Amino acid sequence: NILSFILPDLQFVLLDLISLDKHLEQIRSLINQNVKYPLKAKKLSIEGIVTVKFKINEDGTVENITIIDGHKFLQNATIEAIENASKSFPKTNQSIEIQIPIEYKLI
Repeated sequence: NILSFILPDLQFVLLDLISLDKHLEQIRSLINQNVKYPLKAKKLSIEGIVTVKFKINEDGTVENITIIDGHKFLQNATIEAIENASKSFPKTNQSIEIQIPIEYKLI
């Protein structure tokens, strides 16, 4: 009897995590598609990782974009990429806070 109560909860949690993982994958992909290498950083051959934290609301809107670490010439491009990408962010069943690294590398 106890198992019949636990399994549905576990299944719900697993489905929720799988759904969240798919959302995060989509969000990261959208951000990467919107990253534009800053001209000044390109001219100065500046590369690096910008770590950024932000909150995605249930309706897909973004707030509290905060740069945790990264070169100052890459920070605004990161914020702009998130703001532009957020127009296509999926709706979620809860607000989530994300912290991700965005890599800038010259080819």
